[in-house]
Amino acid sequence: MTINGILGSININGSNFSGSSLQINGDKIIVDGKEVGSGSPSKNINISIEGDVNNVENRNGSITVKGNAQSVINRNGNISVNTLHGNAETRNGNINIQNKITKTIEKEVIKEVIKEVKVAKTEEKPNKKYI
Repeated sequence: MTINGILGSININGSNFSGSSLQINGDKIIVDGKEVGSGSPSKNINISIEGDVNNVENRNGSITVKGNAQSVINRNGNISVNTLHGNAETRNGNINIQNKITKTIEKEVIKEVIKEVKVAKTEEKPNKKYI
């Protein structure tokens, strides 16, 4: 389980943490590169973030982000995000996004503008006839 770019508070299985990055590797809990705890690993890791986060990756358990998120990936479990700026993926679970901000729409608009400019340029060229 990995969380990066955190601007807010984190709750994992009922325990609160603070820092800009958090990782659970086996039985070790690492915050901002420092081991802050250990214990027997839980099969399900339920993550709740109050604030913004860049990336969240989890294998089993739920992910809730009450703020903005760039990327949320969960193998088995539900995902809930207030505002998603990138992608959310889960194999087994539901995804609930309140606001999705996507660059795809912007790219499509830009493509249409470029087409219109090209058409306008070809229409401006006079037909030249040589005798």
